[in-house]
Amino acid sequence: MSHEINVTAKSQPYTEPPSTAPDEDTKATICLWNDDLVREIIRHLYDVGQKRSIVNLACTCKDTSEPALDILWKDMKSLLPLFKILPCEEWRIDRIEARRGRQVRYIFKLIGSLDIDRQSEERFLRYAWRIRTLEVEYSNFIPVFLTDEVMSRIFSKWSLPYGLLPQLRALEWHQLDKQSFASVTKLPGRLLKKLKLSGNTQNLTEVLTNILPRLPELEQLHITANIDGARFVASSLTEHMAKLRVLSLRRQSLLPSDALILAMLPSLNQLSLYVDPDGLRTPLARMDNGFPALQHLRIMSKQVGEHIDAFISAITSPLIEIALHVDVCPLEEDLHKYFQFLAGTPFTLVNVEFQTIGSITSYHEHIAGSELQSYKITSATLEPALSITSLTSLKIRTRHLEINVGFLINVSSVLPHIKELCLMHGSDTESCSFVPLSGLIPLARHCPDLEMIALDITANDEEIGPLPDPELFQSRWLDLHVGPGYNENPQFVLDYLLRIFPGLRRLSIEGEDALATEAQGSESWRINWQEVRTSLIS
Repeated sequence: MSHEINVTAKSQPYTEPPSTAPDEDTKATICLWNDDLVREIIRHLYDVGQKRSIVNLACTCKDTSEPALDILWKDMKSLLPLFKILPCEEWRIDRIEARRGRQVRYIFKLIGSLDIDRQSEERFLRYAWRIRTLEVEYSNFIPVFLTDEVMSRIFSKWSLPYGLLPQLRALEWHQLDKQSFASVTKLPGRLLKKLKLSGNTQNLTEVLTNILPRLPELEQLHITANIDGARFVASSLTEHMAKLRVLSLRRQSLLPSDALILAMLPSLNQLSLYVDPDGLRTPLARMDNGFPALQHLRIMSKQVGEHIDAFISAITSPLIEIALHVDVCPLEEDLHKYFQFLAGTPFTLVNVEFQTIGSITSYHEHIAGSELQSYKITSATLEPALSITSLTSLKIRTRHLEINVGFLINVSSVLPHIKELCLMHGSDTESCSFVPLSGLIPLARHCPDLEMIALDITANDEEIGPLPDPELFQSRWLDLHVGPGYNENPQFVLDYLLRIFPGLRRLSIEGEDALATEAQGSESWRINWQEVRTSLIS
């Protein structure tokens, strides 16, 4: 049996492509056998007109008559062939399984132990110059094979001041830990525009301190890891990142006052960060010219509260999107006040999103057990959001959500130009209510621009009545996402949906993803909606 590491090249050659450049992906694969290092290679070939094709060489060098493989076999014990088989702009090492870890570690240790001569260095530079995108991803279940011991030995052979991959524009390193710090800091040159790091390391400050001053062209920075000294990192960003447009600090908790340090970034347009709910000691002053270019704000926090309002109030930029994700279920009055606050801000908001993302164990920690049985987030709680008449997208996902038809009528009345509407409680069927299929009629009649609806719908023949007149509805096209609501007659439901939404093109079902269990997939409500979708496709 062979073991594969998939390497995907998905971009244009380094030189300017001709007008006939291909638009389909190409793939190269290195396969490892137990008894030999390399048994199978797929090389990229360039046909006339720069069109790419793939040639499968499924035999070893000893078993094939292809003479070019003899050269490749000799060079395979150096770093060069890794770049030689990828003369394009993207190099990706996909996730590998634990049982493959031994061979992978052995190969990288062997590569790192060899001496590299001047000719090999020149060849390396020639191929390294072409790589624009590098993504490294590996499994938590094996020891990291890209360690300092291995990678430093490789990279130390070329002491280049501008980075080993000088044309690199995007670097993504998943499951980062301190053993791979050397690789991350030595690879990119000054032209890097996107840096994405994720992992469980507590010492990422060292990496950022070393690398950020050398990246004057950086436009996107995504960090999904805890950072020691987050305030210092924020200050470093404002000092060196004049061109930064997108910043995401998803796992790092910042005090509201520390988060406002980022307001000095002149080009920042999108910001995602976690705001500490316990960090508000004194009111925050409104910052003149703070966040001058910020339009999209995504906040994560433990709960809804005054710290969120205070942070948003200090921003003077022309925000058009505010998304809030919290860990615990909000009290009804707190959520009502939050939407009232948004409605009173000076921003022309186009997108508003609220979602609870916490685990079940911590979700209800501030709601008394005696109150939990009757706890609801009603339509009245959400009414202030409808005062933001500039909205074209409203997305609310939380347990205990109770939406009635009257609220949908109000949406269609005050937000006739809405394009996306999501009002869902997820896969929880015990503490929520459902919208009847006929409740979609106001949206179909009065919101011609609708492109996406996500609702928890229940549909029974006796509840929804006869099919409506199709001449009343003029939807162009629509994606419909449904939650755990029941329908007893899938064909009738499909006919009804197509009557009120003639442009219905896609139906998706809550919980149908890679994490859905077999038990979820066998639930009767999901099976019936799957039948509706199958009929729609056919």
